[in-house]
Amino acid sequence: MNKHTPGPWKAHLNVPTARIEGHIIKVDDDVECPIASLWVGGGTEGKPRQKANATLIAAAPDMLEALEELMGAITLEEDLFRCDDLDRADYCRATAAIAKAKGNDE
Repeated sequence: MNKHTPGPWKAHLNVPTARIEGHIIKVDDDVECPIASLWVGGGTEGKPRQKANATLIAAAPDMLEALEELMGAITLEEDLFRCDDLDRADYCRATAAIAKAKGNDE
């Protein structure tokens, strides 16, 4: 079981907060406590990098779930070497990404 807040998460871009404007990642519109917030900074509203970071963070639970489902459909011994588009390095990279997302990459 994952320890993170269940998704889906949504990025709310250019949200005015107490003193600054930023991008807020929330579970839904009714939750007061955000998952994450990214400060836009003075005079940089809509800066592409911060928007891209916010939308990537918001997509994290969906990406983890999709990768886990995909990896669950592949068994290393039976399927890996029959698939032309997947090799051992790809399998190991995907496994490492799942571990990192779950905080098990130490």
